[in-house]
Order: sequence, then structure tokens, then C-alpha cells
Amino acid sequence: MNMNPDDISQLDILNFLPDPVFAVNKDHRVIVWNRAMEILTGNSANEVLGRGNIFTSLSIYGFNRPTLIDYILTEDPEIIRMYNPFSRNGDVVEAEITYEKSGSKERVLWGKASLLRSGNGDVIGAIETIRDIFSQKQLECDLRDNEERYKSLFTNDHSVMLIINQESGEIVDANPYACRYYGYSHTDIVRMNITDINQFTRDEIFREMNQAIIEKRNFFEFKHKLTSGEIRDVEVF
Repeated sequence: MNMNPDDISQLDILNFLPDPVFAVNKDHRVIVWNRAMEILTGNSANEVLGRGNIFTSLSIYGFNRPTLIDYILTEDPEIIRMYNPFSRNGDVVEAEITYEKSGSKERVLWGKASLLRSGNGDVIGAIETIRDIFSQKQLECDLRDNEERYKSLFTNDHSVMLIINQESGEIVDANPYACRYYGYSHTDIVRMNITDINQFTRDEIFREMNQAIIEKRNFFEFKHKLTSGEIRDVEVF
């Protein structure tokens, strides 16, 4: 359907926004409840428009809890304690809240609210956008857990482990067992390049890699030099 840009109202634009958005007047009565808000809450605009802040919070959270809009309009300090983290920059506040809605799993919402002002600068209401960030928070938590498990494995494993920059060959990190094996302190070994340890030339390295493919080996056989000068045969996986 072709539409003249002049026919698109601000309300139409808000309805097409991908993030849930709602707005209220100075009396906390809902004047905007876009389609994404309908999907998030399960309440249609017809059910919410004109209703007060208690009905709004029940629609969003499932229980009576002040929204960021309530804070930005009243500046009640008690509301801030319900959100963590919380930040403010002028007329704009931003915060997160974790809660469980009745009959559903835990939910983490990010919200950002701002005062609405007239051309004269008078406050005429407020607008808030909301985003469900539970999946994002869960991913961040999983990444932290995986990082901790990796650090534990890397630090405590009784195998030589080196992290090598694939392009430059610089040794990025070495576990304690690798430091003991080669005879270098951690400070010294992370200043080195793998070529300082591997005694093969570049051509010899490529030949060994090709040979491993031919023999269907999952490891390479190199000669590494220790700080004592001793050369040892090693298998690199």
C-alpha cells in the first residue's frame, strides 16, 4: 500500500517501532501503547489506553510496581531502589529490573524513560521504551561461566599449554606448567615468539603439517628448545 509521508502520524511511527514503547500524560494515564507493548504484555492498546499507573505496572510486571515513568514524573527516591543498575542524565533515566511474572520464567527488562515537554518546556507527560534482555543476560552469564572454567583448566592442567597469536607467532599466554617445562618465568615467556622455542624453519613446519595430514595424525611433531639449551621432541595438538 502506498502512503503519503504526510499521512503518517507520530503515533503510527511509534506503533511500527520494534521495541515496546508506551507514554503517559502528567496524570500517569496511558496515551500510547504500541504494538510491541501489546506483544510483550499480552494487553491490547484498547485495554490500556486511558488507564492509570497501577494497571500499567500490572500489565508489565504482573504486580503493582512503579515504572521508570512513575519515577521520572514524581522523582520518588523509593522507586530507584527497585531498579539496579540505575542511571540518570537530565530528563532521561535508564535502568534494569529482574523479576518473575506469575506463571512465567524469570524476566530481565531494560528500560529507558524520558519526560515529554511542550514547546514552552512544560512537562506534559513521559515516554518509556522497554526491552526484554533475559536472553542477553543469560548469554553473558554463560560466557562468564565458560571463561572461568577455561581459566581453571588452563591454570591447573598438568599439560604444557601456550596461546599463540596465529598471525604473528607471539606467545600470548602460557600456563604454569608450560613455564616450568621451558624454564621461563611467565613475564619472560609472554614476551617471546614461538619461533624462539620451535627449532623448525618455516618450510620444515609446513612439511610437518602436511605430513600429519597424510598420516592422519591430530598432532604435529616439533623440536622445542628449553631455556637450558636442551632440545626436546614435542607433540603439538
